[in-house]
Amino acid sequence: VVRGALLGLATLGDPASVPFLARLLTDNSDEALQLGAIAALGRTGSTDAIPPLLAIVNRRQLITTKRVQRLKLAAIEAIGRTGVPAARDVLQGIATGSDAELSAEARRALSLI
Repeated sequence: VVRGALLGLATLGDPASVPFLARLLTDNSDEALQLGAIAALGRTGSTDAIPPLLAIVNRRQLITTKRVQRLKLAAIEAIGRTGVPAARDVLQGIATGSDAELSAEARRALSLI
């Protein structure tokens, strides 16, 4: 049911869904649901989607797992997909960071804006 709702929200791109989607990111450990919420946030076209997405990118852990890295890469793509002016500044900051993979994804996302 939740996956179907995520698909609908992603298709609608409704900015009013940002609080619900942001809560899904923090209240759920299912990677597929988190990736769906990330994608839907990117499709909202809302500046309000940037903080929860950036929180994922900035998440610090002693060991970065492949799962965490996938979430971070998806969040970077979603930041670019919002298309809001603030996304450019956020992505430029990520592009100059020390993680080569995240930097490359930020540069790719910048090229799509």
